[in-house]
Amino acid sequence: MSEALSEKRYSNLVNTLLFLFPLGFLSIKASGDLILVILMFIGVYSMFKHRINPITHNALKGVSLLSLGYFAAILLSIFASDKPSELLHYVNRDLHFLFTPFVALAIYLAKVNIKTLILSIKLSLILMGGLILSQYFDGVSRPSWVMNADLFGNLTVLFLFMSWSNIQTEAVKDLSLSVLSTIFGMTSIVLSGTRGAWVSFVVLFFVWLFLLLYKKMLDKKVGFLLLIAVLALGVFASTNTVIKNRSSEAVSEVSNWYNGVNINTSNGSRMEMYKAGLLAAKEKPILGYGYRNGNKEAAKFADTELQSSIANHNHLHNAYINTLVFGGVIALIALLALLFIPLKQFWQQLKTGKHTELAFLGIFLCVGYASFGVVNAMFGDMFMNAFYVLFLSILLPKIKKA
Repeated sequence: MSEALSEKRYSNLVNTLLFLFPLGFLSIKASGDLILVILMFIGVYSMFKHRINPITHNALKGVSLLSLGYFAAILLSIFASDKPSELLHYVNRDLHFLFTPFVALAIYLAKVNIKTLILSIKLSLILMGGLILSQYFDGVSRPSWVMNADLFGNLTVLFLFMSWSNIQTEAVKDLSLSVLSTIFGMTSIVLSGTRGAWVSFVVLFFVWLFLLLYKKMLDKKVGFLLLIAVLALGVFASTNTVIKNRSSEAVSEVSNWYNGVNINTSNGSRMEMYKAGLLAAKEKPILGYGYRNGNKEAAKFADTELQSSIANHNHLHNAYINTLVFGGVIALIALLALLFIPLKQFWQQLKTGKHTELAFLGIFLCVGYASFGVVNAMFGDMFMNAFYVLFLSILLPKIKKA
């Protein structure tokens, strides 16, 4: 009995930490990292107490090897570069992946309540919606609270779709909270002014619709939320000047870059980064130029007007090109494996018909990050790393356990 009580207390502790993660993640800087550190220490303790090796354990080795493989690819790019001593200190930005096995072990040993986790995500959307509106009315043009507007927009999109993961099994009385969190979430996404997030929203929306049709879950209740989302998106898109201005600006700037006119703009600079990055990658295709050294090398292949600007950025605004430049094909394979091997397993879980909310969460996580990487950084930031590491640590071992 005492052992059962101890297991219950342990699960309560882990579930409390997981519940607090979404609530504080977008609103309190470093709160996500703090929770991961606590889980890491719990995992290290549990590894010795229960004599479990997360690298060889059947349910944990997948997430452990994928995360360690990506971290190893970053290290390899640094040591294979021309200046490893100068670049090595950057590795601390990706220590999340080194500690993933311990985080995953700590969570695996608990009975995680997924419904409570999704509830926390919905409450976080409502909380952040209020904070973002307060910033907007205070005159902030692109409100994003404690983080970069691009990161905030992307992560809020992911929060929104994850909050819909169990909508098909929710009671009607709970639908009001889902509608409220959806409205606040979409408000935050639009006001952040993040064009990449708007594209990711459309991608995930069609993924969600496909999953519902595939599982034959498109009932009246889900259809109602679908209608709310479409109407809200339509109203925002047609009336909000932020969307209109930034969308037309993007089209104009890309067109100018293509024609070689006024290329020194936000989108013109991005297009030049992509071109220069691919040219640079051709010179060192296997191991790249070293982590956080890609921009300086890619800048040498850019138009002289933009060389200084590109060199001063810390990434190339496309995670795939950026990874190819700093780490070559080896790092790119590690990145793609980190995204698409879990995605394949979540899809297989969906086809079994069991625990569909886990499959929905996992598919949203992987597809969301894959779409973010098209126009922005994917990893290398504490917010982006922490979110992916935590949810992959929850979901991938859990479908093995289910």
